Amino acid sequence: MKNTNDHFAKFESLIEDIKIGILVTRSANGKDQGRPMSTAQIDDNGDIWFFTNEFALMVKEISVNNEVFLSYASPSKNSYVVINGVAELVDDKTKMSDLWRPAYKAWFPEGLDDPNILLLKITPKEVEYWDGPNKIVMATQMLKAYVSGEEFKGGEHERLAL
Repeated sequence: MKNTNDHFAKFESLIEDIKIGILVTRSANGKDQGRPMSTAQIDDNGDIWFFTNEFALMVKEISVNNEVFLSYASPSKNSYVVINGVAELVDDKTKMSDLWRPAYKAWFPEGLDDPNILLLKITPKEVEYWDGPNKIVMATQMLKAYVSGEEFKGGEHERLAL
């Protein structure tokens, strides 16, 4: 497992390009629950921020078990990120104001005045990413590996402990 600034910057750039992640929490009965979430920010510490509703099921699940799994995928770019982290619910109107975008009104029609709005902060503990070449380059490399009998190397893959 590595933890270097270059690899951290790489994982950060992949998430910024993808935007929508699948956040998985664990219910009280041990069942995994996933849902798509729109990333509001990745801050300088590597924490990932989302807006959520105080009464969302995941908020209840996080209050019981704050260990979460987050994944991002962009098949068209051949980029994938998985994150094991710790979730924290944050009620900070200043931070909300800094992160707010007009598109969030679809989920929070009252905007920042919505009494149920909260921030969800995910602190990554372990990150793994795969970032391969585009499909044409990848197909060419696979064919070359097949013809030559060499092992196919599909791009960058790193596991980071944060």
